[in-house]
Amino acid sequence: MISSMQHIKHIVIDCDNTMGIEGRDIDDALALLYLIGNPRYAYIDAVCTTYGNSNINAVQSATTKLFETLKLTIPLYQGAATPHDLSSPAGNFLAEEIRKNPGCISLLAIGSTTNLKLAEQCIPGSLSRLREAAFMGGITQDLIMRDITVNELNFSCDPLATRLALEHIDTPYIATGNNCFPAYFSSEDFLNRMSASRTTTGAFFVQEALHWCTCNQEHFGTPGFICWDVVAAARLIHPEFFIDEFYLLDIAQCEWDRGYLSVEQLNGALDISSSKQPERPLVCLPRINDPAAFVEHCFTSWERACSAIDTHLH
Repeated sequence: MISSMQHIKHIVIDCDNTMGIEGRDIDDALALLYLIGNPRYAYIDAVCTTYGNSNINAVQSATTKLFETLKLTIPLYQGAATPHDLSSPAGNFLAEEIRKNPGCISLLAIGSTTNLKLAEQCIPGSLSRLREAAFMGGITQDLIMRDITVNELNFSCDPLATRLALEHIDTPYIATGNNCFPAYFSSEDFLNRMSASRTTTGAFFVQEALHWCTCNQEHFGTPGFICWDVVAAARLIHPEFFIDEFYLLDIAQCEWDRGYLSVEQLNGALDISSSKQPERPLVCLPRINDPAAFVEHCFTSWERACSAIDTHLH
């Protein structure tokens, strides 16, 4: 059994990784790399896959290939394919892992949320027994990049699962799309820094990132990309880079099918006992407090991870 008093957090990642698929996002893989680069704070118990950035077969295949390329031995569980699935190996694993280690598992949910619903259905009460959870998803206002409105693509995939998760998990951290904008990496900086690591792993990530940099330039006219999922990962293990803002979530007013969260900010001292209501659960929407420092921290973490992975590759 894992001790909840351990300094290193035991993290299960639930993700829709598509690194290796041209034209698809790479930030799930960069969130994984970030955690690998912080071994004093994070131990990855397992990775679960889910649909979102692509279908589950593509996500599972891309993640399996990523693990094989980097020789990662982290357990990998395939997740749900649609919101209508009645079970998944990932959902069953998550429920059982929480049962064995109540109050000890930190969940990083950076794809669709169906596996969380399936874990709760497998063993009722599972989600309330997490140590904590950090999500990347949701919007509190329209998400606009260079005059282009961007759809929310995580919480909206399975509206019922998202609602269930946010109702059952105690004060989840939610890196909304709006609050992730400061996690911007210029393509030039990313490619140069990863190349400068002079590692096989760094060179691999450079090669895999080239198409995504090109996609962002062509579609949004931006010479770089937002690393959405790394924001949620960082909040789990490095809260010093964030300002935590607490809100009451108005369940009835949320527009779950488009990932819109209706929230009311709590002002003054936080009194959870008097503020939290069943129909208005408490959530934390962290904001990056110093974007330049955060970006540098991510680069340092990625460089450290590349060196560590290279040690095993050779």
